[in-house]
Amino acid sequence: MKGGTRFLLIVGGYVAAFLIAAAVAQVFGASRASDHSDGMVAFSESLVFLGVFALASVPSTGFALFLLRRYRPFWVVGAVLAVLVSLTALWALVHTLHPTAARGTWADLSPIRILVAPVFALAALLAALICPFRSSRLAFLGVFLVEALVFTGVFLFWMQSAAG
Repeated sequence: MKGGTRFLLIVGGYVAAFLIAAAVAQVFGASRASDHSDGMVAFSESLVFLGVFALASVPSTGFALFLLRRYRPFWVVGAVLAVLVSLTALWALVHTLHPTAARGTWADLSPIRILVAPVFALAALLAALICPFRSSRLAFLGVFLVEALVFTGVFLFWMQSAAG
């Protein structure tokens, strides 16, 4: 398979994922009751879109990562960046459990960071499964664990706070 064909397959996969996510978000939005705030409905639709897009783009991302398997610098840089991104999840966890620990715009964005943690966890798991280099694979697995544990912990904290 030539490079242009590979590229078109990857891009086509992302286009298909986008269309699938848009259709699901549209159906989800149309099925919602209209008595909710427009902003809340738009936010929930965007979360549905993001989640479906992340899942639907796994084949394209996996194929792209498979094609990059032999390029060690890609995996080393990717692992370092993934670890740095996972540090922001830990920071968001600290801010969520102790809201007075930090103030400002970055602190206000910590709930958003928590909500995208499953997408980062999925990406890190996919990279760990495909990465041929042990050190980078372990880094991606560590990032997956951090993202998954942070999201699960904050989700449980939010549910406990909402219950009473």
